[in-house]
Amino acid sequence: MFEEIRPYFCERYGNPSSIHEMGSEAAAGMRTARENVAKALNCYPSEITFTSGGTESDNIALLGVVGKRGRDRIVTSAIEHSAIIETCDHARRMGFKASIVPVDREGFIDMSALDSAMGDD
Repeated sequence: MFEEIRPYFCERYGNPSSIHEMGSEAAAGMRTARENVAKALNCYPSEITFTSGGTESDNIALLGVVGKRGRDRIVTSAIEHSAIIETCDHARRMGFKASIVPVDREGFIDMSALDSAMGDD
């Protein structure tokens, strides 16, 4: 795998949004990678988004989906990764209803708290 991407770290490291040659090479590499991932996941290349890491991905997934679907509620568990918890806190400051449901000593979600967090809508 590394040999496949090595040139983009050492030789073709241009900004894929640029119009110069190295940028065009990087853009072509990203298109190919996007097509390969889409094929492996049986989806369209336009459905693949590359991010800088997990926190950015969490933000896109939570805030993007909630906003796009016209929903105003996020519910997650207290044992989620801190990136998710922080995104929920940010969403709350933005006006979303964000609930963090507690878990028991074994990590099981408190179902009555979940039911309450889900609301009636």
